[in-house]
Amino acid sequence: MDPDGPLAAAQSQAYFEARLPNLLLKALARVPERFDALLVDEGQDFTAGYWRCLQRLLADPATARVYVFRDEAQDVFGGGGAGGGVAGGGEAGLLDGVPECPQLLGR
Repeated sequence: MDPDGPLAAAQSQAYFEARLPNLLLKALARVPERFDALLVDEGQDFTAGYWRCLQRLLADPATARVYVFRDEAQDVFGGGGAGGGVAGGGEAGLLDGVPECPQLLGR
């Protein structure tokens, strides 16, 4: 198999977008700590699987605060990640109520 070929790329994408989030969900089931707030940096690189994991970290998703910092100009994976999820695209209801956070520093 060509390590740079399309099959390798598809397997790599499946690993990062499906396998790793599923493993993280299993790990979270064994960790009792939950949080009232999360701060996410590089939010443009998070896919729906990772947002589900982060949501499971919240003590009470209805009252928790989640701050997402992102820069679409730095979307190195080209998938939109939180670019679609936070702004209302992506998976319906997953990030409802998550505020859009401006960058702390200009470009």
